[in-house]
Amino acid sequence: MGDEAMKLISKALKTDTALTNLALNDIGITDTEAEAISDMLKANTNLKELNLVSNSIKDKGARAISEALKLNKTLTHLNLAFNKISEEGAEAISEVLRVNKTLTMLSLSCNNITKAPNSNNIGNKGCLLYTSDAADE
Repeated sequence: MGDEAMKLISKALKTDTALTNLALNDIGITDTEAEAISDMLKANTNLKELNLVSNSIKDKGARAISEALKLNKTLTHLNLAFNKISEEGAEAISEVLRVNKTLTMLSLSCNNITKAPNSNNIGNKGCLLYTSDAADE
C-alpha cells in the first residue's frame, strides 16, 4: 500500500465516527504502516473490528499496535493472522491484555510463533483467543 497512503488513511480514521469495521487484508502492510495504524487506534473511538490478515507485520508493528491497545477502549476484535509476528510481538500483545478489557477476540494464528515463553507450546499455528466477562471471574 505504501507508507504515505496508510498515513493518510490513519489520519482520516482518527476522527471518523461512522466506520466500525475495517479490513486491510493482504495489502502488504509493514511495521511502518502498522505504526500509523497504531496512531489511529490511539485516537479512534468508534472502530470495533480491525482485520490485518495476510500482511507483513513483524514484531515492531505488533509492539506498536499493543501500545495503542493500552489506550483504545472500543476495539473488540483484532485479527493479525498470517503475518510475520514471532514470540516477541505476541508477548507484547499478550501483556496488554492485562489492561485492555474491551478486546474480546484476538487472532495471531499462522504467524512465526513457534514456542512462546510460559505457554503450552502452541506451535507455529499460533493462537486464537476469545474472552468474555466470565473469564474475569
